[in-house]
Amino acid sequence: MNAKHNDETLLIDFHLRRLDEPHAHEVRRRVEEDAAFASASRDVAHALGAVNLLPEREPPADLVARTMARIAQAKQDDDVVADEETARPLYRPTFSLREGVFVAASLLIIVSIFVPSMMEAKHAGRARLCRANIGQIGTGIQEFASAHDGLLPSAGGNTRWLPGREQGGGNSRALFLLVQGKYVPQTRFLCPAAESGQPYQITADMEDFPGHRNIHYSYQHTVGTQRLSREDPNLVNVASEMVILADATPFYRNRTFRADDPDSALSDNHNRTGQNVLYLDTHVGWTTRPQAGVKGDHIYLAEGIYTYSGDETPTSPTDTFLLPAHCGEE
Repeated sequence: MNAKHNDETLLIDFHLRRLDEPHAHEVRRRVEEDAAFASASRDVAHALGAVNLLPEREPPADLVARTMARIAQAKQDDDVVADEETARPLYRPTFSLREGVFVAASLLIIVSIFVPSMMEAKHAGRARLCRANIGQIGTGIQEFASAHDGLLPSAGGNTRWLPGREQGGGNSRALFLLVQGKYVPQTRFLCPAAESGQPYQITADMEDFPGHRNIHYSYQHTVGTQRLSREDPNLVNVASEMVILADATPFYRNRTFRADDPDSALSDNHNRTGQNVLYLDTHVGWTTRPQAGVKGDHIYLAEGIYTYSGDETPTSPTDTFLLPAHCGEE
């Protein structure tokens, strides 16, 4: 068995949640450090998307073996009956080979019809839960603004938002203010369709979420001197179009921000089928395009910028630029 096959088997078990925690941790480490392994992980995840119910509703492990054994037994019974039909009364088996094949084919047809529908229903349910999470975050943001002269949470710090030679301050620090101030529970920052995070103890000295597994949503650029105010004259009339938060940006992977395929990029949270977005007026919507901001503004990129070093800013007050959900040290 070659290394590629071993990796594929390992990734399949990982996405089906069959690995123990030490092995799962090793897979997550390799995904973050090995681009080829990360690409293989995404391919496996997409391939398993068609049977995404399996981790929750698996059939008995020996179902296929028992079905084929029953069909083989039925054929053997038919042969025995044919040899002995002149020596004793004829007794037919419960199922003939033809009947067994018909039953197996019927099961396959049923599965092909109902599994996709059930999977679609599950995805829709998770998207609704995600929308509820984002709605509660929006309520928390507005409550924070009411207590801070209309200003929304801001990360502050230096202007750099990516790690590098000069360590940047993660934009997620802005949203962590909502957790610290008890405006929003920590669990609301976990998208139900993304990888589950672990609960953590909030301490007085914490300034950010512990890691990227504890926050799955991207927030408008607020590092450095960038501040958002719901009373900004530039935003008041476009509050229903101005996106301030959404499912995590698709451009940040392995601690690198790359604007690949900008016109059709969608968040990984929902298997790149779309993303929930929060608008400044607090309503939440679902979009299947990244151009969901003011006048079709791309919500994950600064307008007109496609190469990033980590200190870019929105180009105008209405330019939505949702930064990585979390890019601080783990």
